[in-house]
Amino acid sequence: MITGVLLDSVEQPHYFRNFYARRALRLFPLYYLYLALLMTLVPSLHHALRTSLPDYHGNWWWYLTYFSNWKQNFAAGDANLGHFWSLAVEEQFYIAWPAVVLIAGRRRLPWVCAALIISATGLRYIWSTEGVYWNQIYRLTVTRWDTIAMGALASLALRSEAANRLSGRAAPMVMLAGAGAFIVIASRAGGPLWSLRPVQTYGATAAAIGFTGLILYAATRRTGTLIRALTMPIMIEIGRYSYCIYVTHLLVFINFAWVGSWVLKRFPRVPAVPSKLLVFVSANLAVFFLAKLSWRYFESPILSLKRRFAPARISTAQGQQSDRLAVSPTD
Repeated sequence: MITGVLLDSVEQPHYFRNFYARRALRLFPLYYLYLALLMTLVPSLHHALRTSLPDYHGNWWWYLTYFSNWKQNFAAGDANLGHFWSLAVEEQFYIAWPAVVLIAGRRRLPWVCAALIISATGLRYIWSTEGVYWNQIYRLTVTRWDTIAMGALASLALRSEAANRLSGRAAPMVMLAGAGAFIVIASRAGGPLWSLRPVQTYGATAAAIGFTGLILYAATRRTGTLIRALTMPIMIEIGRYSYCIYVTHLLVFINFAWVGSWVLKRFPRVPAVPSKLLVFVSANLAVFFLAKLSWRYFESPILSLKRRFAPARISTAQGQQSDRLAVSPTD
């Protein structure tokens, strides 16, 4: 957990340099390589193959600066790029978060997190009652930072002996309460759709609480059916490659869908349902193995440079705890 890494290194030399350098090494190379391909190679291939696939022709600075969620259409519908609104929210938050952690400290940080949770939930409610477009509520940083703040609270709890014991006992109840509340809210609203007011207000908060409970459960338990499922080799691999899967999946899925449509048009006697299922499975396998290759030959060599910016451990026990908790595809 990123907040936990910050808490463990807040008194170490080069606090800001180490954090931003490690974040840049993790996120920038793959992200900007993807953008470069979308600017050059992908449009050239689409033109050469005479496809009907759309390319992005807007202002690239929104994406180059991680502010795409604030553009006019909130990145919705931008060809091969629409999913980057969530990465923009995360990176905008973490621009300021190291300074907040440093200034607030462990004692005041829970109150900061509580303020963020209340403000985001309240703003979603106010905007929804005023008829603000649901995608604006869905994608803007100020209405989504409650989920990151809940993760920060989980990091704080796991680094306090008393709170750790309490959160370990409470984690199943938190997880089930959040999930149950979301199911009830979504069912009464007419479905789990963000465009529905109950879902985008209280429902979003309930879902975040449920996922926070899951994080606490996974971090405090060593046995159990859920833990065994989460620690299966395939789950660990997916977690390791998840950043590349996130970055590339939209491009791969869209292009595989186009190939499937082209095949069905050229060979109309081919059964449509099995063909679409084959395309779906093939696209997912392609994304997974592309991410695996990226991890081995591109990301891992770059990530090896992170050791140059690793903060000194305050103590052996604290270092072991940080190593166990700070397992994130974007850490």
